[in-house]
Amino acid sequence: MVKTSSLLTQQNLYHVPIYTIADTARYLHIPLPTLKTWVNGRSYPTQKGDQDFLPLIQRPQSPPDSSL
Repeated sequence: MVKTSSLLTQQNLYHVPIYTIADTARYLHIPLPTLKTWVNGRSYPTQKGDQDFLPLIQRPQSPPDSSL
């Protein structure tokens, strides 16, 4: 049985980022700018003014008190 520290419980272990965006893009064979747009969103110009493309993917966040 694997023991985890109190800060890194089994429940929040799945919310710790493991791969960088660049590594993920390479692994999935997706252009890096495309994946960055999916994660960060972006503004783009239109005839009616700038529009926002909202993020499609939410990155996991490390636990707030983690020392990882």
